[in-house]
Amino acid sequence: FMGSPAWAGFFTGNELLSRCNDNDDDVNWGSCFGYIAGVSDVLGTGAVITGWKACAPENATLGQIKDVVTLFLVNHPAERHLTAESFVAWALSDAFPCP
Repeated sequence: FMGSPAWAGFFTGNELLSRCNDNDDDVNWGSCFGYIAGVSDVLGTGAVITGWKACAPENATLGQIKDVVTLFLVNHPAERHLTAESFVAWALSDAFPCP
């Protein structure tokens, strides 16, 4: 069996938004959900990501979390050059601040 090369780089808010809006490509759309779910899960452990901490309600769905992040990406075009992880953490911190 031959393996394919792995890509370990990070992508930006622009790239994340592009993937989240790509309803014609299941791989891009799935990577959008997966990326957002991963960052959200890490934040759910109480971790701080690039200075941001979020406390999403336990009953928040992944669809709701994805909607929060994509709307935030749309509404902050000047900052979409930031890393996707930073953007997801910022968006969730804004929507679901910790007490």
